[in-house]
Amino acid sequence: MHNLHKDVFYVPDPSLAFIEGPHHVATFYLSEYQAIAIAAVYSGKSALPSQPEMRNEYNKKVKEKEVGRAFHSLKGVEIKYTNELISWINPRIVASKGRAVDAHLEAWKAQYEVLRQAITALGPQAKRP
Repeated sequence: MHNLHKDVFYVPDPSLAFIEGPHHVATFYLSEYQAIAIAAVYSGKSALPSQPEMRNEYNKKVKEKEVGRAFHSLKGVEIKYTNELISWINPRIVASKGRAVDAHLEAWKAQYEVLRQAITALGPQAKRP
């Protein structure tokens, strides 16, 4: 899938959104944060950047990662990605007197790292979050 802002919103028509495009992730947790972002935008509690801004951000990602399987990988950067989603949607939510979306708890991050290390220890054939 290409032309997606934040790996979620289709840049040419942001009324179309996808959940769980990225791989090498903790599936249900990532899906939850993406769904929260979609709900925030579609309910008017947050907003998308302009189409040219979304296009520029997407093009920058294409230059950095190149198109291919690795383009959608969040291996090693999933927590950073979810924090970016939260940082993007929270300001308008809070400004409208809504409750800010919480980031992953420190305990979750610690267990996630334990899991990543255990999978790494299995060797290169193992699937990684």
